[in-house]
Amino acid sequence: MREKPATPFLGTNAIEGWIIFGVMILVSTLIGVSFPGEDRGWIAGDATGALGCLIALAWPLHRERWFWATMGAFFALNVFAVFCLDWSFTHNWHGREISLLGIADLAAMTAITYGLYCLIYGRPSKAIAALPDEGRAYSDRDLDL
Repeated sequence: MREKPATPFLGTNAIEGWIIFGVMILVSTLIGVSFPGEDRGWIAGDATGALGCLIALAWPLHRERWFWATMGAFFALNVFAVFCLDWSFTHNWHGREISLLGIADLAAMTAITYGLYCLIYGRPSKAIAALPDEGRAYSDRDLDL
């Protein structure tokens, strides 16, 4: 039997965080401009970016079946929201408002994922895994010349 994940979420350093953020912005923008219906396209891109960020943040759970079932449910709910809700009220929104909607989506999915982790395994001592220690920096090495 597999051991339970020690933490539900993975910490990142600044560079990794910006890379994840940049990739999700790129994917969201590509979906947003290529999807039929301008308002619906930006919402679809937003939902895709939020789901991608959640998968990257919750990577310690990637071996758990319940995690992927939850991601499938989130995907289905986002697809339902994109296609079945009227998003015309967002037509005059700027990038800031659309981004806040994506952050709210990400926050809700993260809270549900954390709640499921706590329900299945109990409350973790830490919610976010610490970054692994990479040892001393190259510039700190001790050389005898």
